[in-house]
Amino acid sequence: MDLYLLLNPLLFWLDFSVEREERLNLLKHVYQTIKDVLENLPPKKVDIDILQIIVPILERTSDYLRQNSPTQSMLKFLDIVLQDIIDGKYCQGSYPTNLQYFFLDQLTSIVGYISYSLYEEIFPVFDKLLQLCGDVMTEDTLRRCIIALVDKYTMKCKGHKHTVS
Repeated sequence: MDLYLLLNPLLFWLDFSVEREERLNLLKHVYQTIKDVLENLPPKKVDIDILQIIVPILERTSDYLRQNSPTQSMLKFLDIVLQDIIDGKYCQGSYPTNLQYFFLDQLTSIVGYISYSLYEEIFPVFDKLLQLCGDVMTEDTLRRCIIALVDKYTMKCKGHKHTVS
């Protein structure tokens, strides 16, 4: 059986679910289904991993974040996906440092919205991005992160407290 025949409809639904905020539940289910399919295939049959599937969607998210603040659904999506990337150790060894620079770019975009975000979900996403790009962090980005976290307009909540501790 060709893996792509099975995954193509799922990839279509994944892409479809990302386009609208109210489709977050659909996104979670389709994403989990894709992960389950990939995890249950024999190792010799798998020539694609979850990172190859999700990076194009993350690139669209990055494009959006360069111009707009993240929505709550987008933050929830990022939290799920970034946790999977961290758990899968996708950024260590087999993937080049340009992936870490990709996450640094996302962090740079997100940090500009921390002070004015109404959503507590921004802090776990910030933490995960920081972890994914820590090896390539620039002094300027680190300074911007610190300023955003101590800004008087930054929402003080459990997520913020966890991030700064």
